[in-house]
Amino acid sequence: MIETRLGAPTTHVISLHPTPNDLARAYLDLITEWNWPGFTILYEDAPWLPVIDVIMRNYTNKFTVAVRQLDVTENAKYRPRLLQIKHSGDKNIVICCSIEKLPEILKQAQQVGLLSNKHHILVTNLDMHTIDLEPFQYGGTNITGLRLINPNDEYVKEIEDFFEKKFLEKSNPA
Repeated sequence: MIETRLGAPTTHVISLHPTPNDLARAYLDLITEWNWPGFTILYEDAPWLPVIDVIMRNYTNKFTVAVRQLDVTENAKYRPRLLQIKHSGDKNIVICCSIEKLPEILKQAQQVGLLSNKHHILVTNLDMHTIDLEPFQYGGTNITGLRLINPNDEYVKEIEDFFEKKFLEKSNPA
């Protein structure tokens, strides 16, 4: 899928990414491969619903799947919803949220005891690699996310350099 947005007068954004359907199928493949005996999907808001819909429509195991929305109106107080998940006994959680909220959600999940060696977290945000996961490294939780490109790959670096030079030339004419 190609998405374009106009930014400030000198910036434009072109975003290449898979469709929600393709992403959901990739997440579902992981869940199936891991043989999760049920799981909870924790989501932030409506833009995540297409991914959740595909997962739910195509999940064929006979295990329970709970879908819970984060309460985004309470000033980043996610603990009540996270405690519900803890009390449900679910050990497998799919988190669908913005990259801005993810560190705080993980921090509060750790505080309520959801990040232990008994838990498995699948993060659907493709930018998960951009946040610091070090605070969560000793809990034993398997926190998994997908990344579509390797930013250290030479070809990726060449493309990035090309676009930086191209746009810098346009925004700073000599």
